[in-house]
Amino acid sequence: MTDNSSHENQIEEIDYRIPSFLEPSLHETAVLSWLFYWWLSDLKKMIIKEEELFNKLLDKPELLSVKPYLFSTQEHRIEIVKNFLPRYLSYTFVTALWANMESAIKRTADYLKKKKEVEVKFNQIQGTVLEKAKIYYGYILHFSLYSDEDYYGEVFDKFYKVRNAIAHGNGLIENLRDSGTEKDIKEIEGIEIQDGRINLTIPYLNQIFNYTNLFLQDLRRRLLKEYPEE
Repeated sequence: MTDNSSHENQIEEIDYRIPSFLEPSLHETAVLSWLFYWWLSDLKKMIIKEEELFNKLLDKPELLSVKPYLFSTQEHRIEIVKNFLPRYLSYTFVTALWANMESAIKRTADYLKKKKEVEVKFNQIQGTVLEKAKIYYGYILHFSLYSDEDYYGEVFDKFYKVRNAIAHGNGLIENLRDSGTEKDIKEIEGIEIQDGRINLTIPYLNQIFNYTNLFLQDLRRRLLKEYPEE
């Protein structure tokens, strides 16, 4: 993977005027990151609290014969806050992050279509969102989707597969077998398979957030360079 230091340095040179159609995606991406880590912080507190409650029950073995359901209920609560909630939050984060990126790609395409007086519409191109975007930007708009294909291309291709696996398959590996993406998903660094489901680790979530944020800011920078009056 390409070293991202040169790309991060670009941010310091950006003219911070924001084309209006990109503002929601940039703003919501930043808010998403804040919300996600705030949720994680609260989850850690919940886990500690639930484990403390369980330990208190263990200190009262007499309850096991009288109210055994208390132990199974508490174990279930711990399972929820340790596994289900983090998975649910990470899935929500990925889905919303992709939605922001896809919206920015389509809004920018509409903007450039008007600027360049192009007749062909984005949705007239065949393929996935990224396949259509690469063709439409590169061959119709003559404005590259990525400033650096080697840097962004592979990460976003994999991100798109992860998003689809979650949005359309609920993260279940068995739902990916017909689509042929099971092997691809398993090989992505930072993704683990637990109990037949995709587990998105914090390093992976950090990576896709940083790449998405850099992509949006780089897209804005290039637009302002080509159309400074905006």
